Amino acid sequence: MHSMKKLSFLCCLFALLIAGSCDRLPVITEQPNYPTYGKDDDTSEDDSEDKDEPQQPQEPADTTQTPSDTTQTPVTPPQEPDEPVITFKHFSGGEGTAENPYKISNKTDLDSLAWYCNNGDMAFNSAYYIQTADISFENGKLEAIGNCVARYFTGSYDGQNFSITQVSFHTTYNTAGIGLFGYTSTGANIRNITLDAATATTQFGNSGAFVARMDGGSLSNCHALGGVKVSQNSAEGHNTGGIVGYVRRESRVSNCTFSGEITGECNRIGGISGALANTAVIENCTFKGKINSTEGVMVGGIVGWVTGGSVKACTNDGGLVAAADTVGGVIGYVDKGSVTQSHSKNATVSGRLYVGGIAGYLKAYGISSCRVSGNSKISSTNGYAGGVVGYVWGTGVSDCHFDGGTLTGGGKGKHYFGGIAGVVYGSAAAVTNCSMSANATPTGGILGGIVGNVTYNGIVSKCTVNNSAQVKSTSFNIVGGVAGQVDGGGMVDKCWCCAPVSAGEYVGGIAGYINGSTSVVANSIFYNSSITGNGTKTTVGGIAGNIAGEGVCVNSCSIPTAINNGSMTYGEVYGAVSGTNKVQNCYGTASGTAAPSVSTLNSQATAYNATSPRVRAANWVNGTNGKPVIEGCPIAGGTSTKTKVALMGDSISTCKGWTPYPLGSGYLNKKEWTDITSPTQLYWYQIIYNKMSNAELDVNTAYSGTCVSLTTEKGHPGYSFLQRIGDLENPNIILICGGTNDAGYSLPIGEYAFDKNTDALDGYQFAQAYDKLVRLLKQRWPSVKIACIITDYLNRKPTYAKVVKDVATHYSLPCAIVDYGTKCAEYTEDDNGDGTSDLLHPNAAGMTEMANQIWAQIGSQLQ
Repeated sequence: MHSMKKLSFLCCLFALLIAGSCDRLPVITEQPNYPTYGKDDDTSEDDSEDKDEPQQPQEPADTTQTPSDTTQTPVTPPQEPDEPVITFKHFSGGEGTAENPYKISNKTDLDSLAWYCNNGDMAFNSAYYIQTADISFENGKLEAIGNCVARYFTGSYDGQNFSITQVSFHTTYNTAGIGLFGYTSTGANIRNITLDAATATTQFGNSGAFVARMDGGSLSNCHALGGVKVSQNSAEGHNTGGIVGYVRRESRVSNCTFSGEITGECNRIGGISGALANTAVIENCTFKGKINSTEGVMVGGIVGWVTGGSVKACTNDGGLVAAADTVGGVIGYVDKGSVTQSHSKNATVSGRLYVGGIAGYLKAYGISSCRVSGNSKISSTNGYAGGVVGYVWGTGVSDCHFDGGTLTGGGKGKHYFGGIAGVVYGSAAAVTNCSMSANATPTGGILGGIVGNVTYNGIVSKCTVNNSAQVKSTSFNIVGGVAGQVDGGGMVDKCWCCAPVSAGEYVGGIAGYINGSTSVVANSIFYNSSITGNGTKTTVGGIAGNIAGEGVCVNSCSIPTAINNGSMTYGEVYGAVSGTNKVQNCYGTASGTAAPSVSTLNSQATAYNATSPRVRAANWVNGTNGKPVIEGCPIAGGTSTKTKVALMGDSISTCKGWTPYPLGSGYLNKKEWTDITSPTQLYWYQIIYNKMSNAELDVNTAYSGTCVSLTTEKGHPGYSFLQRIGDLENPNIILICGGTNDAGYSLPIGEYAFDKNTDALDGYQFAQAYDKLVRLLKQRWPSVKIACIITDYLNRKPTYAKVVKDVATHYSLPCAIVDYGTKCAEYTEDDNGDGTSDLLHPNAAGMTEMANQIWAQIGSQLQ
């Protein structure tokens, strides 16, 4: 290989000497006949993280030619002198160093850059370049710079905000990626380039206007204008992006814009990137273009497929995203990774199945602090469509809002539509602290102001449908102000609706239809708007249209302006009821009847809570109109003078009926050998209700097996402490009792990064994850007291306990350390029933000791 490079260099030098010029490279009139390496390493569909290392292709035979000798028989070069006597500069000047980068001023320079990076000395691939003028390729072709994984571009290219136009990118490798750059790796820094009248077309994987695939490095402030077209013309291809085909490993794409057009019938199409993986980041990027794909799957305005990493603060600004299935205004499919602070405004998003204003399908980790606004249009022909997410499975959506636009579509039967999500499915699936202020008006199917269907123990909590919204369907359907259908153990808790609700079958102010012995609607209010049935066999209810089987409706009320009949049956609480349903502590005031007093309702709630139900009845207070409402209801008023204490914890802090999550090995839900039979025995209950004065629980977000840090291998993906912040309501004090599972699973501790911005902290490392948790809580509730608790188990893991101590010290937070000493076995449960303590979960005596130790150390700071 060394002799080949030497021969190539000498041939080029000899040609230059004959031409009589040593100042610059010759003009390239056609592309060299590059050798073919065979099948590219990226054609495999297996892009999992544990198989992420590319296979390096074998070096080709020594057939490489210089740019000027593509058709001539090479002249035998002269003998190389011992010391070079002639030097020449490449490109339009420069030396390729950071201080004196190579200058790219015209088509010839750019063509030469591509040739040398793909065929010459590898030093060119890691050199420094600056563009010094606008460059037109005059409708010519440019080989992708760094066209294979053996020729990664790892250098620096600064376009200095100049443009490259009238160019078609190509590669001589049939299966390689297409773009201005082919493949980048660690060290690459590409920035400040504008493309227009440019095309990138391929049949296989990885096509993007700027980079085909990033395996490291950064791309920033690069913009593809309206004349840019990226195409993938084979259904066998994948990873087609407006800016980058595939972003993975530790790559970062920031402050980039795509305004052109993307077409293709493949999987993973995105306005910025087709796919995102590992710990890569895409942030502050904007899509303003068009994506048209008749059969494309996993298609998004920013990214098609997120299987790792994070998307932050990105915007679909009036872009069009039209594809077959799994289509989102920002993301098509979130498999792993996170999507935060992103926005879809005035966007048009359409498809058949799994369609959402932000994401089509959410599988793991979560979506938070995202918004859909303006005249956004989301439509689905076959359902599973939401204003924010089409389908939520096994993870969470929090603090997301559908502020403006319309959700439309149709189809009878199981076609689900929701103002936030079409379907919420699974025990780890939750939609919390979300709101809907737009119009959800499909022509048929099952519709909810927040969720179409919440099922298989999914959760919808603390969500609001505002009075500017409309929840309406004109055909045979099931419609609820919050949830269309609640079944299979689904739960709606502390949700509010004050928008008009109208439909033709089962119509409810909160839920259209409730079914299943463990399905429940609780602590929710329909307020100050109308409920209308527009069919001849419609059942209409102030809270639920129809309660079937053993569905539960508890501690909820309906205070509408009107319930319009036009139907078969109607009622102030429910329209129809069957089976052995349980309607408790509910009331409606449609006919103007007097509501029960607050004291009566709270007495009933206390009696209900004494039965250790799945969902605890909340407190009642007088609302702004003098009617009793659930405390904290944002649309009807009602406040409390008590100190609100919130809890973030794992199994040690769980309790059946006292957390938003119904499953897991919570206390009161364990096997018969536990000696805890009442919530009053738990450490946090004793602190809040026995030791503090005038205090009550805000929300206990404890969930068994969960970690402070992010992990997909242990615990519950999507339910780390970092992703449960949105479950809290309005706390005055927050107790953090976590780290047990981080230590138990031996998750990476990492290093402190107190000097980094919050967004830059690594949630996969315990030290930075705990730091990030505290920061996010402080940012959201600046005046709230935060206290840290180190359990006895965590105290016996000193490297993890030290993290909690150090973070608490850094932010001047109270920190209590529980130490059972020699009584650890005496104070913990016999989980297996074999007479041996687990040395982890406190029993009744251990809970009391824990409460006493915590109070003795930090009680004065909690008052």
